[in-house]
Amino acid sequence: MKETVNNKILIGGDDEFLLTSLLKSLYTNSLTIPSKKDIVQMILIAEKYMLNRYATRLADCLAQNINQANVLQCLQIDLHKYSTVARSLKRYCHQRADKILEDARLVELDEIQMKYLLSIVVNEENGMKGISAVTNWVDFDPEERGVFTLTLTKVVQEAAKMAPVTHNQGASHQPLHWDSECDTESESEEVPIDDDF
Repeated sequence: MKETVNNKILIGGDDEFLLTSLLKSLYTNSLTIPSKKDIVQMILIAEKYMLNRYATRLADCLAQNINQANVLQCLQIDLHKYSTVARSLKRYCHQRADKILEDARLVELDEIQMKYLLSIVVNEENGMKGISAVTNWVDFDPEERGVFTLTLTKVVQEAAKMAPVTHNQGASHQPLHWDSECDTESESEEVPIDDDF
């Protein structure tokens, strides 16, 4: 227990700015989110350090701010735990399915994330793009990923039987309001963290 000897706790492996922002929020009840692409990482850090009320608040913010920069990152969090994020993610993916299937960053997903994503973005109109996405994903590391080709192809085949999902355009992605908006279009956004929620 080095902590008791030198009265220091070493925290490593996390983005220093994001972790500092979370730690400062413990005293200010206001959390700075640098950009939409940082929200998922902040949720993961908050969960790691058991700052559950912050993770919940950040997930609510994420649900209202999914975009092309963070859509694939959303697959890193527990979507069963954050159902509002899961619903918003599906809505976003349905609306931008073709663009997501063509995203070069798909190769960064693991097989479980890829399987889930394919199941929500592939439809009868873009099934061939789904097959192409699987091929690109497998080709990125054929020795490790080749064993998933059949499974992912079956996911695409099943999903390609479905009609494209449409959503009411007027209801999509309205910014979430607390004391201030959690709309992270600006460079950074202050998000209040209330003690009583």
